[in-house]
Amino acid sequence: MPDNARSIYQKITKAHRLETEQIRKKSGWYSLIRLLLFVLSIFFLAVQLNSNPILAIILSISAIILLFVFVRMSSKLTARRKMLTELIRINEDEVGVLDWNYDGFDSGVEYFDASHPNSSDLDIFGENSLFQYLNRTSLSKGGDRLADLLSQPSEADDILTRHEAIEELSEKLNWRQLFLASGRMSEETREDLTQLNIWLDEQPYYTKNRFYRIFLVVLPSLTILSLVLAFLWIPYNIPIFFVLLQLGIVGVNLRQINHHHNQVSRKYNLINNFANLIRLVEEENFKSENLRELKEGLSSSGISAGLQLKKLARLVIRFDHRLNMVMAVVLNGVFMWDLLCVLWLEKWKTANAAEVPGWFDILGKFEALNSLANFRFNNPDSVYPVISKDEIMIEAESLGHPLIPGKENIRNEMKISQTGEFMLITGSNMAGKSTFLRTVGVNLVLANAGSPVYASKMKWKPVRILSSMRVKDSLSSRESTFYAELKRLRMIIEVLKTGEKVMVILDEILKGTNSRDKHFGSEMFIRQLLKENCGGMIATHDLELSKLEEEFPGRLLNYSFEVQIEKEEFIFDYKLRRGSCQTLNATELMKKMGISIEDKN
Repeated sequence: MPDNARSIYQKITKAHRLETEQIRKKSGWYSLIRLLLFVLSIFFLAVQLNSNPILAIILSISAIILLFVFVRMSSKLTARRKMLTELIRINEDEVGVLDWNYDGFDSGVEYFDASHPNSSDLDIFGENSLFQYLNRTSLSKGGDRLADLLSQPSEADDILTRHEAIEELSEKLNWRQLFLASGRMSEETREDLTQLNIWLDEQPYYTKNRFYRIFLVVLPSLTILSLVLAFLWIPYNIPIFFVLLQLGIVGVNLRQINHHHNQVSRKYNLINNFANLIRLVEEENFKSENLRELKEGLSSSGISAGLQLKKLARLVIRFDHRLNMVMAVVLNGVFMWDLLCVLWLEKWKTANAAEVPGWFDILGKFEALNSLANFRFNNPDSVYPVISKDEIMIEAESLGHPLIPGKENIRNEMKISQTGEFMLITGSNMAGKSTFLRTVGVNLVLANAGSPVYASKMKWKPVRILSSMRVKDSLSSRESTFYAELKRLRMIIEVLKTGEKVMVILDEILKGTNSRDKHFGSEMFIRQLLKENCGGMIATHDLELSKLEEEFPGRLLNYSFEVQIEKEEFIFDYKLRRGSCQTLNATELMKKMGISIEDKN
């Protein structure tokens, strides 16, 4: 099906390119027509005005009206062409993903946290990470929501309803791509949203001030009336007085006005595109419970969130008229326009401020679900894991890593039957131990998020994952690798002391110290884990640890990855086997690297 997905993406790209070319040609004709209509409007006035002024005016106005009609039609074509350009980019990026190039999507490096219980070990965030592979978000709320799903396990009920939502969205390819393209066109930044939220949180002033509410009606009315009467009989100094008075009142409030304007200025496109995203949700029919609830959340107060944001966008663009100096003087002199806009915005805020954060959160949830649905579409052989209702912590068949290309992605079966059971995995260098640990860990993260997993079958308990695999020293904190790992192991012990059921994944415990202390410390730590409310996997080169299986039968089970050496060549099959490792390759690897190895015996 990746090939099927590829053909679908390529077919969509071809159709969008064809439509783009048609729009380009049509836009050229529209430009010529607009020019012709402009010339005709001048021509009718110049030629007919003296002989037949009424006909000249009618024809000229008709040409101007048609001119504006074609200007509007051209604007729509321009907007459609921008949308098509974004859709083409999306489909080209998806073809790139099928070729294992997902540089076109944000890596989520801002969510990287070295202290997180597993994300740094399992490559959840950062370049070439699971987040980047999955990420089809364009809004900061969408990225936040996807990161949350990948950072901590969801409740069982939420996972099951999410399965239905993801499956439904996976079949709505055109809708998902339109949603992503609309989000990208908003060009929203976290700072934009922060400024908007600050404005929403501020208490209104002018709507609560009776003086301004009255004067914003009375003074503009008197000013307009005096301007009309000035053409009849009253002195011109009366309307001039009212104009100057209104300009003065606006000037007194200029600091407050500028504060409001700085928070919403030039955000028309942002707010309008948010409204378009909400409209896409409101106009789509959903069957799954999760998606229906999210959609209903956009009209929980009985009003359409999309219409309300459209209204806000119009208010913002009206407020931005003050950026034109001539318009600012005229509008403020006649209507106290700036204060009127602030009043309108405050009224809108009073009616909607409490709902807006929820609207943005819902858009973020849709983006996160779209990301997981896209993963499902690109990987139709993925499956929805079944939540274990018995003692089994995880059981999987044909389990692979979603970020490893096809032929290199060797699938394995594994099972941890109960809490208190550990897999002790031994093997030679490069045999696949660490990759297998990450394969299990990443699929558990996907399962905990409510996503399909990269397996033919999987059953698991949605518990937290604690890992220690890629511990590094820290020069700034003056921590050695050994000390950093001890802190990591202490974190695991502290969580276990709370009684929380967890999955523990360890790769080469205490590798930062000498072999004797390493063996003793590893054995003691394993013995402690076997007493706790957890299960998991431990990879090690220390074959002596495999003898613990005899002491803990049914609880510590030996598994291994083997290597065959034929004519000084290493052959890895990366298949998990029962039992401890029988073949070592470190010496042979050193020889291949040109390191002289002498047998002292």
